[in-house]
Amino acid sequence: MATTPDDVRRALEAAPERRIDRTHAHEAARYLSRSLALFAGYLLLDGASFLFWVDPVPVKPWNPQVGLAVALLCAAGLRFAPAVFAGALASEILLRSPGHPAAVQVVCALALTIAMIAIAFALRRRGFPRVLGTVRSTRDFFAIAAAGALLSSFAYVSTSLAVTGAPFDALWSSVLHKWLGDALGMVGATPLTLLAVSPRGFRAPEMPRSTLAFDLAVFAVSLLIVLAVVFGSGPIRGERLFYLLFLPLIVIAVRRGLAGAAVGIAATQVAIIVALRIDQRTIEDATGYQIMMLALGATTLLLGAVAGERRRTQLELERRSAELRAQQQALADAMRVAAASETASTLAHEMSQPLSAIGTYARAGVEMLRRGTASPDELNNVLQRIVAESARTRETVQRIRDFFRTGVIHREPVEVRRLASDVEGAMRDRLRAEGIAFGVDVPERIAQVDVDRVQVGTVLHNLVGNAADAVAGAPAPRWIRIAARERGPHVEIDVIDSGPGIEPGMREALFEPLATTKPTGMGLGLAIARTLVTAHGGRLELAHLHPTTFRFTLPIHGSDEP
Repeated sequence: MATTPDDVRRALEAAPERRIDRTHAHEAARYLSRSLALFAGYLLLDGASFLFWVDPVPVKPWNPQVGLAVALLCAAGLRFAPAVFAGALASEILLRSPGHPAAVQVVCALALTIAMIAIAFALRRRGFPRVLGTVRSTRDFFAIAAAGALLSSFAYVSTSLAVTGAPFDALWSSVLHKWLGDALGMVGATPLTLLAVSPRGFRAPEMPRSTLAFDLAVFAVSLLIVLAVVFGSGPIRGERLFYLLFLPLIVIAVRRGLAGAAVGIAATQVAIIVALRIDQRTIEDATGYQIMMLALGATTLLLGAVAGERRRTQLELERRSAELRAQQQALADAMRVAAASETASTLAHEMSQPLSAIGTYARAGVEMLRRGTASPDELNNVLQRIVAESARTRETVQRIRDFFRTGVIHREPVEVRRLASDVEGAMRDRLRAEGIAFGVDVPERIAQVDVDRVQVGTVLHNLVGNAADAVAGAPAPRWIRIAARERGPHVEIDVIDSGPGIEPGMREALFEPLATTKPTGMGLGLAIARTLVTAHGGRLELAHLHPTTFRFTLPIHGSDEP
């Protein structure tokens, strides 16, 4: 049967609807699979750690399922709360209170689920899992975990006692045991799970991979050795030797950062629970190790965060150093190119007139000799003129040294604070050594300027360097300040110092090439700076003699000014 244009049109209109249906089906399947994984993980962890419990409420020394649920609710969203509730309810039915009425099991599971949702919501409000790994986020995690464990413990224990009709005599004892178990479960499972599901997670740059297998092998062997010593020494002596567990955990935390600390804590907790079970210890022994493990886990996590942040700071410092070296190289290359170009153009301009005069005198002398009419005095006069012009040319060449021009301007929007920050970073060591205070007075919301960052950085660096030279020999207090403000289509930038000031007689000649007030100065810095600022469509001037204030303007990005 032939296909009509109407059939084609209907097929094209139906195609987007089919794509949407397939997308919805895919999302639903993925949500269902993740929910089932969360449900199974919750039930599996609760069952695997259900080794010791305290009557009348079935609470135990370690609750990793709470840490898993909180982490996944925080990372994947609160829409997985039904899966958490299903896991908690299944745990009540199969493990904790199999003989209780269904209503009691539902209420207890609901109370625990609400508490876990509240903990996950608090973590998301603090930026988790995006901020995971910093010292500040680790501190926030400890506070939320402690408060959340107390909330979940009180909610679960009080609800369980209320709905079962049990006496409340054991309320606070059960709440304490449940609080320790939930806190230890979150310390052991939540950071590890967040790292596992995070896009960067274990691939963060602060975790080198070159020695990963070696580090893990050393940690595993040392952990087994320490556990053998601790549990082979008996209950009392073993508790006294528990501090030896700090050694392998500190090493893995320092070597691998927060990720290493999270893996080490989880592995150590599993090993301790297994060792307690194999050694047939009592709930009292488990509780004692539980308290020590909580302190050990918190310390290790904080140490891992410190090590990771130190590594990130080091990487950022290396990156900024490489960027600064690249900028300095680009600036040096630009200066060399500008120097050659400016020297060539200046020489051509300055030497054209004396060379032309020398040629004219030489041709006149040749013509006089050809005609034979030249007297010795006339030839001597022509030669003296040639000598004088040659001497002037030689003096001009000697006077023209490294004179730069702007070249091509690569304009881009730049923050004024960034320009000031770059100068401060480059001059920091010198200013500190000479006891010079450096200040920046730039409004937070000042407009961006449309400039070549390298060239304007050269201007600021030159002005701040001159200010540092002037302030270095001045009495205290010695300071330099950069201030900025908007003026119409421009931004005005001032470089102010507390030096002795500039003599009024130097004001006019200050920006001339080779004009300088320093004994060893070349007199090119301010001339170069004015050339660069002028090329950007601004102006550079000496605004005040004392305190010395150099002011230049730059066009605001997006303005009509060039």
